[in-house]
Amino acid sequence: MQPHAITLNPTLIARFWTYVDKISSPHGCWLWTGSRGRRTYGRFWIAQRIPIPAHRVSYYIQFGPIPDGVWVLHNCPGGDNPSCVNPEHLWLGTDADNIADMHAKGRGGKYGRSGTANHNAKLTEDQVRQIRHEYAAGTTNCVALARKYGVTRTPIKRIVDRKAWKHVI
Repeated sequence: MQPHAITLNPTLIARFWTYVDKISSPHGCWLWTGSRGRRTYGRFWIAQRIPIPAHRVSYYIQFGPIPDGVWVLHNCPGGDNPSCVNPEHLWLGTDADNIADMHAKGRGGKYGRSGTANHNAKLTEDQVRQIRHEYAAGTTNCVALARKYGVTRTPIKRIVDRKAWKHVI
C-alpha cells in the first residue's frame, strides 16, 4: 500500500513543476529531475521530511485525490519509465494490478522473473519439458526425477502439476 495522504497548496504545486522536464522525452513523458528513490521513481519532499512518489503527486494535481489503497501506475508509450510524471501516462490500479504490471515490465526482481531469466533457476526450459514428458509417460516418479536433474522433489512436483514453469509448454 502507498499510505501517502497528499495535501498540496499552490506554493508546493509550483515547486513540484520546477522539477519536471516536459521536453526531453521523445514519447511525451514528463521526466522527474528532482530526488529519486529506489528504482528511479521520483520523490517529492514536503517540508523536507515527507517524501511522496512524484507520479502520485502529478496524478493528484491533475485528477484530484487518490483513494486509499490505490496505486498510481505507469503506462508510457515508449515503455516503462518510472521517472515519468505525465498524468496522461498514469492510471489507478489495485494492489493486484500493481503486482501484475510490475511482473509484466520485468520489475519483479529475482522472484518475479520466469524460467531461466530467474537467476535462481536450476533447470532449463528443455529440461522442464523432458521432466513433464518422462512423468506423463509413467517411466519415473518425482523422487527419481529429482535425483536425475539435481533438484529436490518439491520443484519436480510443482513442474508436473504446472504450478511452476507455467510458461513452458
